[in-house]
Amino acid sequence: MLIANVIIGLLIGVELPLQTSINSSLGKRAGSPFLATTTNFAVGTIFLAIVTLLIGQSLWISKAALVANPWWIWLGGILGDIAITANVLLFPRLGAIQTVIMPILGQIIMSMMIDNFGLFHSPEFPFTWIRLVGVLVLFAGVLIVVVQPGLLSQDKETKSHGALLWQIIGVIAGMCQASQTAINGQLGVALNSPIKASYVSFITGTIALIVFVGILEHDFNHLKRAIGKGNPWWLWIGGIMGSLFVLGNLFIAPRIGTGAAVVLALLGNIIGSLIVDKFGVFDSPKKFVGGRQYAGIAIMILGVVLVKLF
Repeated sequence: MLIANVIIGLLIGVELPLQTSINSSLGKRAGSPFLATTTNFAVGTIFLAIVTLLIGQSLWISKAALVANPWWIWLGGILGDIAITANVLLFPRLGAIQTVIMPILGQIIMSMMIDNFGLFHSPEFPFTWIRLVGVLVLFAGVLIVVVQPGLLSQDKETKSHGALLWQIIGVIAGMCQASQTAINGQLGVALNSPIKASYVSFITGTIALIVFVGILEHDFNHLKRAIGKGNPWWLWIGGIMGSLFVLGNLFIAPRIGTGAAVVLALLGNIIGSLIVDKFGVFDSPKKFVGGRQYAGIAIMILGVVLVKLF
């Protein structure tokens, strides 16, 4: 069962950059990254609603479930919204490298805190010195993969007043992502259905995004540009990929711990990013992937082993 959980964690991580690539293409056609994100959430919600009905479960939440569970157990979708919105806002203010690094740092810090203290009713996994070494090795691998001379020079040109504030926001965004993983995991246990819990998380996130985008964009007419003829069919599967990511995390987090779930998805995320860069998947520009990136992946694998097995 451990091997199955590890494979699931890696696979959902690999698909995340694919979803990001699709979301980017949809955002360019719709003229708004926020509208693209809302569309993806809506598609994911519809997909999960259909699956929930197919397995014979209701889309409604019973009054008993609402009363019996803590208030925070319903916040997973909104935390996901915060993380996604923050990433969109960070890039022009911090540059490519810090937009990746700061949320990752937040994810690692928060996931280790959740494991160590059993936050959100999660299983406890003490933060040992071996885990600390694993986290440091993992983060070193991320830096080796992500930090490249060309990006460094570009980031130096990306100047923003209040950079420290945006760095803190980036870390908080990552902490929201890790918290979402733990909270959704407990929601799956509470509802006795990972699929229905994923649906609940997605529909709350979708409603919050519709309100946010309605205030920000005032209307949804830009979406017509993406619906027009000549646009690829795969523009609309990003939401399904996102729903599978949430479902996978929701399934494995209560079993292997939030920390392990986060670092496995992180490793898969980096691997998926290199696949997107190397092959130019979903209209993404091709980028050189060399020995440095492969070495970074190998180091990350060592870090994941230390975090998960010790």
